Amino acid sequence: MTVVVQLTLDPGASDRLLGLWADWMVSGDVAFSDTDLTSTPDEEVVWQVHLPDDAAVASRALTKAQEGLQSTRGRLAGVPDHLAEWLASDARGVHGPEAGVAFDTAATEPSRFVAPAVEGIRRLVRASSPTAWVETRCGERLVARSRTSLSGAVSTVVLADELRWVAQHQQTLLLTTETRITALQTTAVTVRAAVSIAARLGLPGGPLLALPLAWRFIRRFVEPTVREPGP
Repeated sequence: MTVVVQLTLDPGASDRLLGLWADWMVSGDVAFSDTDLTSTPDEEVVWQVHLPDDAAVASRALTKAQEGLQSTRGRLAGVPDHLAEWLASDARGVHGPEAGVAFDTAATEPSRFVAPAVEGIRRLVRASSPTAWVETRCGERLVARSRTSLSGAVSTVVLADELRWVAQHQQTLLLTTETRITALQTTAVTVRAAVSIAARLGLPGGPLLALPLAWRFIRRFVEPTVREPGP
């Protein structure tokens, strides 16, 4: 099974990973079939960036996505201070169904509220996997593909007729690497937030029942288009 994570250049797209990417599971081989970059039999993550045929327009689109990611990382850095401020003021004034789960020890269906947060964390963990494939596509053409790790090791194949796209592929590699790092950071911040909320409110279920509140809190900073009631 392969996980495809695709850059979404449509600003109106919903449910995007870190506000930029759409991801889904696919079966079958989505790799180059004629290169010596062999894949593993385990679950893989393939990052795809589809660019317009105009190289200048493509570079601007990648630069805009990079700026968006940097903005997200800046907001993420401010989460601990915002969370501490919220916990010190009106944490118990939170509204919404998740609050009922968090504060009601007799709640019978906590999984109904915890599951979306767990799924969100799962997506982040999957996106931050150590090894990934990164593809740059122009129109319908797959022009370059790399296998990369968070340690910095990169193996790249660029089609001979598409060498003019090397610079854009380098931009794609940078964007995906920083996205994977940001996904890992977001996971850590969310878990720490759940622990802090559980400790502050004395939740009987501990961090697990605080996870929905923490997840909503984090999403409001990481994905500013999200409009949810809550902390």
